[in-house]
Amino acid sequence: MRVSSLTVLVGALAAASGWFVRGIPFDPQTAPKLQASPVRAVSSTSSAEPPDGVIEPLRIPAALHGSRNLFAYVTHDVAPRQPVVLRSSPPVVAVVTVPMPVQENPAPSRPRFPYRYIGRFGPERNPVAAFALDGEIVTARPGDRIGQHFRLRSVGLETVEVEASTKEENYSERVALGGSSR
Repeated sequence: MRVSSLTVLVGALAAASGWFVRGIPFDPQTAPKLQASPVRAVSSTSSAEPPDGVIEPLRIPAALHGSRNLFAYVTHDVAPRQPVVLRSSPPVVAVVTVPMPVQENPAPSRPRFPYRYIGRFGPERNPVAAFALDGEIVTARPGDRIGQHFRLRSVGLETVEVEASTKEENYSERVALGGSSR
């Protein structure tokens, strides 16, 4: 059998890289010497000694047994971590009584004059006032009723005085030209 020099070179590099990967310094003088011998068929006889001409398995020196094995799956026993439980004190609750204000019956709201005063016309002694509401024009003389609750009291050049009458009270309000009492 013929062995090529390329095969020997690849084998030597593989051995050297194995030594390098394992972190063991390579020393050629202390390296075990391997000799290749022809392989013969092994008989089925059981004996403690291998027959002559059989390649024995490579024995690793005892100094290398403590090294790291790249192909072994090693598990480390680690104690399980206990979960951390944070406990906070309950919030402090203060009971506060708030006095409720006594609600009095609110005064009935006065009706507001909804019309807009748009001008006056007619003679000075008997003027007529014009009012507008939602596109409707209403005219009135002093003393006339406007809507349900209002009566026209007086007409001036720029203002009119309107009196509102409800069951509880009577009051008057002044409305300027171009505006309403709102």
